[in-house]
Amino acid sequence: VKMPEELRASLKGKTDMKAGALVSDYFASSERLLRGSPRDWVRPAESIPLKGAWTSWEQALIAYNWFSSMGFGVNLYWSTLLPVTEDFPGAISLLDRPVLEITPSKGKPFYFYPGQFDEFGRQPTGLGGMTLYRMDALKNMEIKKIPQSSAAEHRLIQKWNLAMDEKGMALGKLEVFVFGGWTDIFSSGRIPSPHTVTADIRSQIEFRIPGLVLKSPVIRTLPSGYSVQFDVSAPLGIPSGTDVLLRMPGGVPLQLENLIRAQAGDTLSFPFILETKVIISTPNGYKALALPPTNKITDPHVFLEEQIVHWPKKGQLESSIRWVVRVSQVDESTVKGLSQTLDHFLKWTNAAIPLRLQK
Repeated sequence: VKMPEELRASLKGKTDMKAGALVSDYFASSERLLRGSPRDWVRPAESIPLKGAWTSWEQALIAYNWFSSMGFGVNLYWSTLLPVTEDFPGAISLLDRPVLEITPSKGKPFYFYPGQFDEFGRQPTGLGGMTLYRMDALKNMEIKKIPQSSAAEHRLIQKWNLAMDEKGMALGKLEVFVFGGWTDIFSSGRIPSPHTVTADIRSQIEFRIPGLVLKSPVIRTLPSGYSVQFDVSAPLGIPSGTDVLLRMPGGVPLQLENLIRAQAGDTLSFPFILETKVIISTPNGYKALALPPTNKITDPHVFLEEQIVHWPKKGQLESSIRWVVRVSQVDESTVKGLSQTLDHFLKWTNAAIPLRLQK
């Protein structure tokens, strides 16, 4: 597939890195990706549309040709579904993500894949901890291990801002921030489509409030990720006379199911941070009869902190939980901390607070 003339014209007079950034932006456009196609689908050259949409593998192969034609040194690597050794029988079905190693005329080589959030020239956050493979010209296998990134680069944050009435019905906003490796889980490392993003979020986060409605998504692109803001309606409270049992909003990433069975010797996809922040305007005159106990757990490998407060005069409840897992390699010393903090995180999402109208 040849580079479109309008794109080629826009590169004239640019340095190789600035030109490369324009090409990177071109691939990042949502209209370039053919969504819902098989992971390993590559069509015959005559069947590939000149300006997309392309499958992820087609994009990588097209990018290989374009960057090569621009004077970059380019090597094609692959991440795999299983570890590969020289005596391990290879198969196309083992290949997962194509990754380009790009060498500019001046400077050190760096990795790139079409659609990445990170600036062209910076290592994509989502590659941290991966092992990449390629065959050189002599059919020798080259293996490169990407250093693991930090937990701060893999954040999943929920911010709830709601107002609840005496009947327990709440309206407001939810904004979900998705960074680093979480973008791979939620949207294959790409900006999600506005048409599917609500289903994408719901397929990866189990929201604990029955009847929760998410609508009118607004997507923002951010460095190393994105956010999605929803209009929210939810029956948070269960009324009973002058009392309302307020159920805390929140959601549990379905990937946490894997941590329930974590054992020494396991490897997590990446270290991570999970945060949930909640602000709820409560009805006038209501006071919390009791608040859940809060915990703070500090460990070399994990950290968890819970906070909650209710101001009856302001009619506002605020809560937060922050859970940090700093390592991806699970050993005997990590298992206990993981289990303990996971248990607290799950309990927090099920918390309920009794409110009573004060006379």
